[in-house]
Amino acid sequence: MDEPETNGPEQDEPTMAAVSRAILLVMAAGVVAWAIVTALGILVFALG
Repeated sequence: MDEPETNGPEQDEPTMAAVSRAILLVMAAGVVAWAIVTALGILVFALG
């Protein structure tokens, strides 16, 4: 991220990169939320 990307006219469409990054963020957030819910469910099941 620190190095500047100067690839010339190829960088005319940053939308694809932004969309892919947003999709990755949403997927990561979903995985984290699923892991938290699963851990809570296991804890409740084990304690209850």
